[in-house]
Amino acid sequence: MNENCNSYIKENEPPCEKIYPKGDYRVTDTSLLDVRTGPGREFRKKCYRELTRDARRKTYELLRFKADGYAMGVEFTVHKTSGSWGKTPSGWVYLDYCTKI
Repeated sequence: MNENCNSYIKENEPPCEKIYPKGDYRVTDTSLLDVRTGPGREFRKKCYRELTRDARRKTYELLRFKADGYAMGVEFTVHKTSGSWGKTPSGWVYLDYCTKI
């Protein structure tokens, strides 16, 4: 991630996006992270039964209920990125709420 990218922006320029590499991540900054059908908030959220078996198991173990998303602490692999969004086996997640491991 390029955390200092905004320090080089001139006045009236839009801020730059963080760069996220492919790889393994963990949900760290939200109690439940939405999984979506595409890379953006305009895409539909996936429900519990649409997540992979592994994602459902991990989330259930952490929360003790069937939740529509990844619980804090769930680890997953990102195979593709689009801005701040990462494609996981279950769908697209917003990586600003995650930490690369």
